[in-house]
Amino acid sequence: MMDSRSRAASAPSRSGRARAGVVLLAEAVNPRTFKTYADAVASFKSWIGPELVTTVYSSERAMSTAAEMYVQHLFDNGAPKSQASAMVCGVSYFTPLFSAALKVARKQLVGWSKFEPSKQRPPMPAVLVYIIAYIWAQRGHLDRAVAILLAFDAYLRVSELV
Repeated sequence: MMDSRSRAASAPSRSGRARAGVVLLAEAVNPRTFKTYADAVASFKSWIGPELVTTVYSSERAMSTAAEMYVQHLFDNGAPKSQASAMVCGVSYFTPLFSAALKVARKQLVGWSKFEPSKQRPPMPAVLVYIIAYIWAQRGHLDRAVAILLAFDAYLRVSELV
């Protein structure tokens, strides 16, 4: 005989998906983000070494120190900032108790961003914008053609253009 807990666990969700075997923590983020976090944390643990992982994960101070050293290591070795950011976010995601211990690592990421500002890129290539504007102009929509050219040149949001 099934008790009410068993029925609830095997019942489908409102979305129609089966609940059995679903890990809610994994459902909290996009699957690609989850994999990015998992890979970054695995690289961090590999860098720490199997003999020290338990020690690092046993105290906030040890985690803080290891995270700071790892972020600096990544920076010194030319790794992309996204790798360090994914590690910090991944550790916070998988072990929320260490979120506060990562304050210095987060400050390092701010310093990294100031040292190497990211390049802003337009949302689409300029050639594509010109083609779209040309097509609209050919079809008699001069207002739309001018609007897309202006929005692209001035980095306007749709709400700023309207």
